Amino acid sequence: MRDQLSEIRAFDLRFSPEEAAAYLNDRMGLQLSADEVAVLETRTEGWIAGLQLAALSLQGRSSRIDFLRTFSGSNRYVLNYLVEEVLIQQPASMQAFLLCTSILERLCAPLCDAVIASGALSDEDPASVQTGGQDSSQAMLEQLDQANLFLSPLDDEGQWYRYHPLFGGVLQHRLRETAPDAWPRLHRRASEWYEQQGLLSDAIHHAVFAEDFPRTAELIEQNWPAVWNQGGVATLIHWVEALPLDILVARPNLAISYAWALAFAGQSKAAEACLGRVEAELQVAAAESDSATNRDTLLGRIAALQATIAARAGEATAAVRLAQTALSLIPSSEASVRGNGCYALGLAYQQAGALAEARRSYQDAARLGVVAGDTFLTITARYHEARILMAQGQLHLAADTYRRLLARVPEDKMPAPVIGLAYVGYAEILYQWNDLNAATQQIEHGLALSPSGSLTYTDGPFYRFLTLARIRQTMGDQAGALAAFQLAAETAHQTGIELDKRRAGALKALIHLRLGQRDAAWGWAHTQTESRLELINVAYVHEFEIFVYVRILLDEGRAGEALGILTNWRAAAEATQRVASLIEMSMLEALAHRLIGQPTQAMTALTQALRLAAPGGYVRLFVDEGEPMRDLIHEWAVTNTSPHSLPYVDSLLAAFDQVFPPMLEVINSPTDLLFPILVEPLTERELEVLRLVAAGSSNAEIAEQLVLTVGTVKTHLKHIYAKLTVQSRTQAIAQARRLGLL
Repeated sequence: MRDQLSEIRAFDLRFSPEEAAAYLNDRMGLQLSADEVAVLETRTEGWIAGLQLAALSLQGRSSRIDFLRTFSGSNRYVLNYLVEEVLIQQPASMQAFLLCTSILERLCAPLCDAVIASGALSDEDPASVQTGGQDSSQAMLEQLDQANLFLSPLDDEGQWYRYHPLFGGVLQHRLRETAPDAWPRLHRRASEWYEQQGLLSDAIHHAVFAEDFPRTAELIEQNWPAVWNQGGVATLIHWVEALPLDILVARPNLAISYAWALAFAGQSKAAEACLGRVEAELQVAAAESDSATNRDTLLGRIAALQATIAARAGEATAAVRLAQTALSLIPSSEASVRGNGCYALGLAYQQAGALAEARRSYQDAARLGVVAGDTFLTITARYHEARILMAQGQLHLAADTYRRLLARVPEDKMPAPVIGLAYVGYAEILYQWNDLNAATQQIEHGLALSPSGSLTYTDGPFYRFLTLARIRQTMGDQAGALAAFQLAAETAHQTGIELDKRRAGALKALIHLRLGQRDAAWGWAHTQTESRLELINVAYVHEFEIFVYVRILLDEGRAGEALGILTNWRAAAEATQRVASLIEMSMLEALAHRLIGQPTQAMTALTQALRLAAPGGYVRLFVDEGEPMRDLIHEWAVTNTSPHSLPYVDSLLAAFDQVFPPMLEVINSPTDLLFPILVEPLTERELEVLRLVAAGSSNAEIAEQLVLTVGTVKTHLKHIYAKLTVQSRTQAIAQARRLGLL
């Protein structure tokens, strides 16, 4: 009308989630949940006929879950409708084109040309698809697009497309029925085209579907380093598990790589089983099929992984022996493989508490990683080297190491997940320096790149959640701190790392202790039997657990027992120059001596702690111990006038004052406390909102409980942030606790 034309395309006709819910429930009477509607809306992409066919299939079914899980183009209603109403209505050449290209997740003209070459559907019918080169394939794609025939463009240039999932499923089902022999042939052609374009991931995908397993294994080996460096461990495992066992065992290098991937994904038992099969195969066939050098390299890779697994289990002595065996077998020409051996030796020494030896091994691993271009090895080795520096009390050098790693993060693309380690390590140092806002930013970056379910790395993911819990608890987020423990516990269970399971239990006890929930903390401590403590009381890998146990003993007033444990630890820490351990021990010893009325010994222990801590600038280690430690440091400052120590001690006392501000002389109510600090006090409603925020409630939950709209809750929060001069929920909770509002 009036010379105006509007084009209505498939996207315009698509049902929204709300419209889909109204149709399925109101019109068809299915009473589906929001999640069930969402599944169907996603599978059908809002196609009304697809929704109707799904609704017809659902009627009278007792199990909706099974149907929703399997609803696809092979459903008889969908299949019959699309074959009769769409496919057979097309010209023969278009039908052949659709069937041949249905195996592709993405389509472009050159790829389609490669797939629909002569004999695409049948060896006896070389003219089954008539094409005239790229122009013909491109014309076919454009014709399908213009006809709205279940083809969606993936770019603005009209180069890449995809089929609607249900339509693609119907085409694949039809292809398997009418030309079953064409299925592997088409996938093989697609695989070869992708390989020529350097797109090895897609090439592997189609090679698997073609069941061309020798070629699949070859492609996986070619692609392994690039995917590994990007943290694609799950992808690599998925690829290898598509191979028959005989194909995998016949390629020992690939099988060992697969075992490394399993170990890094937390599947240590499966990794050891895989290594056992490879070792057995090497013993049987080595003399005939492998040179002595190659055999030694393979055995060295096996020993290096076995060392890593032993170190993760806390078996430091066995880990050192296995790592040394690995390095004796791996030739110097194999930089990356030898680097992994050095890395395993570093981890073994680290677990044993031999920090100097561990640092040298990590430095060797990082150097070899650079030579081999192995990004994953280089970053993880540098990360562990920085952790050694932290254990030696050299926080500034460790921070420089982390900053250099982070400087490698490209600005124009997503960094590899492994760099998340550097963010987490740097956050731990920033936390120690009491820069809580910066620490929060770093830990959030690190966890976003390396979340709980991703790579476990070789020392486990525990330190991620320990740092997160400490930051959250310091900022007054009690629920968040316990949630961090829960992540630590769940991830330890997923990965099966026993050390992390024990540490997670100790972390929960520490959180409860600092929340004043003594019964919960003491309950954990009482499960740590004397016989167990005697076994692990000088094992470096259990230091975190022991120090938590000592803190609980002090809280119970059992200072003598605490001093006995610390005395047993001191010799080993001094022998290996574990400065961070000595700082913590000395600090706890000072608290213990003060508790049993030995002020001279308390001051002596505190003097050592301050002397060792000052170069690194430790703050939170002291402040987290609370007011007893503040009182001790204040006494020390009064009796010591050394000009070299006073600036550092003054900074510690200033940090304590931020957490425990001097109380006003007269405080009759929370409002009395607020007036000298806040320009405007919080209203009663704002206090109600703040308390619910501190309890961990979401905006929606607060709105429901207070009978408000979510928008009103957001407005209250905006006013609360302004009055408390904060910018986030966590900061608001922390500030409110300092002001006595919670």
